[in-house]
Amino acid sequence: MSRYYFLVYFIFTSCPVAGQSPKYVLKGTGHLLRPDISGQPNSILWKHNGNKVVEFDGSEQHVYSPFEDRVTLGWVTAELEITGLRFEDSGVYEYELDINNNLHSSEFKLEVIDKVAMPTISCETNEGSSSDVSGIQATLLCSAEPRPPQSSLKFEWRSQGKLHSGQKLTISLGDKHDEEVYSCSVSNPLSSVTATFTAKQCYPDKSSSVALIVGLVITGLVICLLVLGIVCCKRKQKVSEVFSGAEEEVPP
Repeated sequence: MSRYYFLVYFIFTSCPVAGQSPKYVLKGTGHLLRPDISGQPNSILWKHNGNKVVEFDGSEQHVYSPFEDRVTLGWVTAELEITGLRFEDSGVYEYELDINNNLHSSEFKLEVIDKVAMPTISCETNEGSSSDVSGIQATLLCSAEPRPPQSSLKFEWRSQGKLHSGQKLTISLGDKHDEEVYSCSVSNPLSSVTATFTAKQCYPDKSSSVALIVGLVITGLVICLLVLGIVCCKRKQKVSEVFSGAEEEVPP
């Protein structure tokens, strides 16, 4: 019975489980998985989500798909280096080491993520919220291009030293010259970017709209004049051809 308890104790102590919180790594980079065990292994096996990654039997190794040309195994340290990380490389990595005829194993959680994209900020006004211009309410929306994993994205607004979490922010507008600046930061565990927005951008730029309309009208007039000029030139050319033909028909 004592041998049985000793065996159970030995198995649990020789198979420590690494921390369960994932290690975040940027897509396209590399990462080194390092077993915390001393002693040179007689054999090494690394798995990813239960599938073999690389296997070493003491004399030669074999690398399995889709990790060919992307992993380097330390035969003495059992360290596994992975390069060119992809989203599908996320998951649980497990090693099994035979050291002095004793099996050791542990797990690592890896999460491959991308850098966050530069956010864009849009404004939607609710002019019916108040008859007073200074009381017009508006909602700012901070959006970022979807990049895996969406669950790790964090949105945060900042204005006048105050912080507000979430993609939307409700503000009170002044007038079209309102210079209040709002910034939206989008972050994940490895990267962060910030975009800014000025309150006056909530008001449509009427001057630019008028300029655009005027420009279109002028362009239309120029095109009409060109068409009329071409038509007139062709008519004159035909008239001249008629007269020249008549002159040729007059007998000497």
